[in-house]
Amino acid sequence: MRLKSLAVYMTSRTPTSMLIYTNYVSNYLIDQGIKCIFFSENDIVPKNVDIIWDPRAVIPFNRLNCKQYKFLKKTSIPIVITSHGANMTYLPLVNFANSLLEFPQLIKNKYRLYYRWKTFRNYKYIITPSNYAKSVLVDNLSIVPDIIFPIHHGVNINLNNLTKRTNFSYKYFLHVSNNRKIKNVFRIIKAFEYLNLNQNIKLILVVPNFKESFQNSNIQLIKSTITHEQLAPLYYNAIALLLPSLAETFGLPIIEAMRCCCPVITSNHLSVFKEIGGRAALYVNPYSYKSIAIAMVKLYNDIPLRNKLIRLGEKRASYFTWEKCGYQHLKLFRKLIRSS
Repeated sequence: MRLKSLAVYMTSRTPTSMLIYTNYVSNYLIDQGIKCIFFSENDIVPKNVDIIWDPRAVIPFNRLNCKQYKFLKKTSIPIVITSHGANMTYLPLVNFANSLLEFPQLIKNKYRLYYRWKTFRNYKYIITPSNYAKSVLVDNLSIVPDIIFPIHHGVNINLNNLTKRTNFSYKYFLHVSNNRKIKNVFRIIKAFEYLNLNQNIKLILVVPNFKESFQNSNIQLIKSTITHEQLAPLYYNAIALLLPSLAETFGLPIIEAMRCCCPVITSNHLSVFKEIGGRAALYVNPYSYKSIAIAMVKLYNDIPLRNKLIRLGEKRASYFTWEKCGYQHLKLFRKLIRSS
């Protein structure tokens, strides 16, 4: 049997990183002659397809209406789920809460995550963006490892072509993330303020929907979502990218920065960071703002180290391509069809 068509589940509230991943992989599959039929939480699940794929799962088929969800629990159409992380199953909830008011919803989300993975078992394969993410599913949700396949995300190979040397009147450190506590924004700010650097060094935070404001004029906050065309020069001209997250399942900004010749400071907390960054990043304790600050000073003062990390980063980023990612998905989907 030959793979001809794929139903792809996309909700109206799909996070940006998952949307990027889904678009690149889907476009690759379409280029290979595979018909991709997209459906959302309010649609009827396409039935005349070879495979049904949920590419944006933290909770499988989250938000799908009850009737269609019941259909998926019983259908004989092979189902593949991409899990973007179950860190909430074992990390303390304090790592995810911006305030005490968020705890009731986080507790509810944690229960829903457990319940959905325990009760929805009608899938053939699970894809994860890293070996670390696979280990989290195996260790905390008791999913057999044989059906879980790590496939690394990619980076736009043309991203460095969008870079340009901009004549900033100042130097800066850069942070790119979403508005979640696990991204560690407040420790990054504390580390920057602890350094007490001269007025010509700034911190640029690209954090869409961030609710806080700052009195420090050396901290610039970009709250809007920006394009790769806008982001690439910010990477290229930065002293370093700061991504000392408390948890990730991949960490796309790491390889985006490396692709744009930007050194990376990231976390030593979980194995995923070294799985993605390899020898091309500077690692810090994400729970210590002083550890982050020491690394910032080191990269600011040590030009040979910066140049070394830039060189290693370019080589490391070349390992992660969306074409490779798409091909591995296609290969896995075809394997599933042959075995069905």
